[in-house]
Amino acid sequence: MNKKRAIIVISLVFLLLMNLIFVYLYLGLNKQNQMCKENRNFKLLSPIIAWEEVNQFMEKQNNLRVSYSDMKPLVFEILNGSRGEYGVYFEDMTTGAWVGINEKGNFMPVSLVKLPLLVSVLKKVERGELALEQKVIIQKEFLDSEFGTLYKKGEGYSASIKELLTYLVEESDNTAFHTLLAVSSIEEFEVARQAMGLPILNDPGQITPKEYANMLRSLYFSTYLRRSFSEVALSLMISTNFNSELPAGVPNTIKVAHKVGINIPHGYYHDCGIIYDDYPYILCVMSKNSTQEEANRIISEISKIVYNYKHKV
Repeated sequence: MNKKRAIIVISLVFLLLMNLIFVYLYLGLNKQNQMCKENRNFKLLSPIIAWEEVNQFMEKQNNLRVSYSDMKPLVFEILNGSRGEYGVYFEDMTTGAWVGINEKGNFMPVSLVKLPLLVSVLKKVERGELALEQKVIIQKEFLDSEFGTLYKKGEGYSASIKELLTYLVEESDNTAFHTLLAVSSIEEFEVARQAMGLPILNDPGQITPKEYANMLRSLYFSTYLRRSFSEVALSLMISTNFNSELPAGVPNTIKVAHKVGINIPHGYYHDCGIIYDDYPYILCVMSKNSTQEEANRIISEISKIVYNYKHKV
C-alpha cells in the first residue's frame, strides 16, 4: 500500500508541475501577445506606419531617403545659362526631407492665388454656408478674357459653385476667380491663406516656393479642410488643362495635382504640385523674367530630374 501510495503521490506531483509549467508558458505567451498588440498601437508614431506589417515596414524603409543634397547639382545644371531667375523647392512627403535652390526667393504669385481661393470656398461649403450645386449669377464686372473661357458665357450666366471651381482650377479662369472671390470674400480668402501656412500678404504680395509648399502639404494631410473637401480640391488640381510643366517630366501614368501661375507680360511662369508616385513628393518651381518656352522646358526638365533621381533611373 505504501508503494502504491507513493506512486500516486509522485503522479499527482508530476501532474501539478506540468500544470504549473503550462500555466507559466500560457501566461508568458499571452503577455507577449498582449505587448505586441499594445505595441501595434504605436501612439507616438505616425499613423501612416503604425499599423503596417513588419515586411511592409521593412520594404518601405529600404526605399526611403533622408537626404537629397546630391540632387542639387543636377538641378543646377538645368538652370545653368537660363534667361530668367528661378526658385525650386522639393520635399519628400514620406520622410520630410527637402532640398531647394533659391527656395526663399520672392516671386509674384499671379494665378497661384487661385488655390487659396478654392480652399476658402470649399471651407464655406464644408461649414454649410454654401452648396456645390448653388447657382451664382455672373456679373458684368467679373467678365475677364485674359485667362479662361468662362467670360464667353456672358453677363447674367448662372453657374454652380462646382462649375465655377472647375473653371477656376482647370483653366485658371479669371472670370471664375472674380465671381468666387465675391462669394467667398477677401476676409475668408485671407483666413484660408494663413490657416494653410501662407504668410500674411505683404506689399507687393510676393511669395516663395518654400512658403507655397505649405498649402500643398496642408491639402495632402488635410489639416484645414476635412478629408472629403481636400480630396475635391486635389481632384480638380489633377484635372487641370496645363500639362506642359510638371506633368511633362513624369510618366503619364503618374498623377500630378498642381497649380500653374502665368503672367506673360512680366515673364512669370510657375508650377507647384504634388507628384503621386510610390512615395509622393512636392515640387514647386517659380520663375520670373523668363519666356514661356524656356520656363516650360526648365520646369519639365527639373520635374524629370527629380522623378528619375527618386527612382534611380
